[in-house]
Amino acid sequence: YKIFYYVAKYHNFTKAAQTLNNSQPNITRAMNCLEQQLNTTLFIRTNRGVQLTPEGERLYTHVLSAMEQFQAAEEELADSSGLSHGSVAIGASETALNIFLLD
Repeated sequence: YKIFYYVAKYHNFTKAAQTLNNSQPNITRAMNCLEQQLNTTLFIRTNRGVQLTPEGERLYTHVLSAMEQFQAAEEELADSSGLSHGSVAIGASETALNIFLLD
């Protein structure tokens, strides 16, 4: 569905392949397999690219919301692995606390 999302977003197999660091034949093959699995045609293929069929449009609305959730989760995880926010626990002896930390 991630591949489907990028093909539908760019209306182009080649641009989707470049975005995903994949080859265009692999992208085409994946979309053919998805269409067979769902037993429907998702794209109208032309020499200018692809357009979504009505079925493809319906699927895209669901995949779009899912991709937004995945991207938000990835951003959240990336933020938590950095130093932008979180909590720090400091243990100190009473002397170190009084001399260095209280002020």
